Amino acid sequence: MNFSRNTAALFSGLALTLAASVGAAQDIAATPPPPPPPALQSVNASVAANAGGGTDHDRVLNQIGLRYFGFVGAPGGMGMPGFGVHNVGIRYWMNRQIAIEGGLGLALSAGAGGTAFGFALNAGLPINVAATQHLAIHIIPNVLIGLPSVSPTLLIIRASADAAAELHFGFIGVPQMSLQARMGIGVDLTLAGGNAQFSLATTPGSGGDVWSVISGSIAATYYFGR
Repeated sequence: MNFSRNTAALFSGLALTLAASVGAAQDIAATPPPPPPPALQSVNASVAANAGGGTDHDRVLNQIGLRYFGFVGAPGGMGMPGFGVHNVGIRYWMNRQIAIEGGLGLALSAGAGGTAFGFALNAGLPINVAATQHLAIHIIPNVLIGLPSVSPTLLIIRASADAAAELHFGFIGVPQMSLQARMGIGVDLTLAGGNAQFSLATTPGSGGDVWSVISGSIAATYYFGR
């Protein structure tokens, strides 16, 4: 009788010990681990954003962007009127590396001195070579055919390659808006009044003032989409 009573007490003690151990293990499992330090949290967030396509450049993929391509006018020294056209058009990033873009310019002037009409077409193939959170670096080969003056006839054919830096405004919550600064080199063939002019020069700006260089090298783009 005493043996049975001792055995029962032993098993009861083991059961209580096992239950206490299981309860402690559950409490430990239910307790969340402490959060990482703020610096590590920032690094992890940055890595996760980049891994998931978190740069401003990634946010404008497969969106149509409206942009300004610049002014096409008569070059100096050709004895032509100062009539010209402003080119506007679109850019579309097919993936992170390659985009297509094209622009069209039209101008019509009528007055006492007569009527003038001009147009210009251009096409480019932007190639993205690097991107940070808000800045993307592109190489852009492009071609342009301009007829800024029909009477008298002025024809411009240009092939150029630009290096461009596109700054997106994601740091103020508007990644769809960007400013692009470019610098490159181009080859121009200009035909006017039976005369031909060949030139090799840097591409942005024209004229001798600072504003001409700035207006020729910096352009805005707005991407329509999410």
